[in-house]
Amino acid sequence: MKIYTYSPQKNKNVLAGELTKKNGKLLFTKKVNSTKHLMKLFTGYGIQKDVYDKYLRGKKGRIAITETDTGKYLVASIDTWSKHHSGQNYGDGKQIFLATMFMHNSSNFNRDTAYEVKDPIGIDFKAKFIALAAIKNKLGI
Repeated sequence: MKIYTYSPQKNKNVLAGELTKKNGKLLFTKKVNSTKHLMKLFTGYGIQKDVYDKYLRGKKGRIAITETDTGKYLVASIDTWSKHHSGQNYGDGKQIFLATMFMHNSSNFNRDTAYEVKDPIGIDFKAKFIALAAIKNKLGI
């Protein structure tokens, strides 16, 4: 099912992504161009808060960001988005952003297996988190 949201910048409804369901789990897929949509401040991607609240909050499943220009896709559980997101409004409505370090990164998108992709939690994740904390500390943020 295609999901639309209102864009204040464009003053019309725009495609937010596509929602599918398999074995009781949701998969929300959003296509982006990394050169235009990667939020450099967070090194991550965002989805519209109204879409998240209406279709994804409290549900089981995954959110997949597909970079159309690179062929990469990044997947994280809805639970990870709920725990680690940052909310902002940069003029196109309220959005929630998730850093790519919380997402599984792959060069092959397979809708059937995306429902089961594991989040990158573990030693690699801890190392990234510690490094990010050290950088923020050094910058005083």
